[in-house]
Amino acid sequence: MMNIVIKNSTLSEMPQLCKLAEIDGRNPGLNDSDLFFQFDPEGFFIAVNQNEIVGSVSAVSFGNDFGFIGLHFVLPQVQNTIVGDKLLEVALDKLGDRNIGINCSASQVEYYSNHGFTPCHEIYTYEGIADGLMPALDDIVSPFKYSFDSLDGFDKQFFPYDRKKLLMLWCNQPQSLLLGKYKDNKYCAYGVYAPSANGFKISSLVANTPQNAEHLLSSLLGHLEKDSHYFIDLPKGNEDAIQLAEKMKMKKVNETIRMYSKSDPNLSLQNIYSFTNNELG
Repeated sequence: MMNIVIKNSTLSEMPQLCKLAEIDGRNPGLNDSDLFFQFDPEGFFIAVNQNEIVGSVSAVSFGNDFGFIGLHFVLPQVQNTIVGDKLLEVALDKLGDRNIGINCSASQVEYYSNHGFTPCHEIYTYEGIADGLMPALDDIVSPFKYSFDSLDGFDKQFFPYDRKKLLMLWCNQPQSLLLGKYKDNKYCAYGVYAPSANGFKISSLVANTPQNAEHLLSSLLGHLEKDSHYFIDLPKGNEDAIQLAEKMKMKKVNETIRMYSKSDPNLSLQNIYSFTNNELG
């Protein structure tokens, strides 16, 4: 007999939420549990049955206008029950009247459409293998040398919601690397790689031109050991990003759909070469 209780996740329970993501076939970052909780400690919920976590959801706030739902999973023994719906209700209640984003598989679009979400664009996940070669490129810098406000200002051109706190946490996570292309006293591109369950994730990567995106990605990959596997999540609407992935001999390994509860926030997709995270947008 089930006695399901839905409650806020504690920090010690966060790794189990990321484990659910891995069971679902995602590729969570090794630092995700700690970073997520630091960013919004009230934004993570679990469904518990007799001390076993059987489901989860996240509802992360980016200021007063935008939120993102992720980690919405239930174990097989509670699928086709109301547990998934109850978790989603808790997430929607937490985020209130904000415009809310979510990533899902094609098979889940109908489910989220029935809860008020509208498909916006597809996201392709590509996998590559590092060749171990370091390119000789100018203007690639460590952004830690400059004011963080400059990096945050560049980021806001492409993600027009308040995520400065997340960006600071994300760029300082263990075993990660943050690089930027800095020219004429301003950023042209920046990117981060961080360890994940199945290698490394390039998350995020944004640039003002395809050439700068290629330079930045090549520099990031040059710091990975030869034969390391890496992944990027790029928007289908950025043809330059798709061409770059193919030029780097990456293979498409997954597709997801970005949906919103209100309207498309008009992200600058042509400048996004990899998103930050499936659970945070």
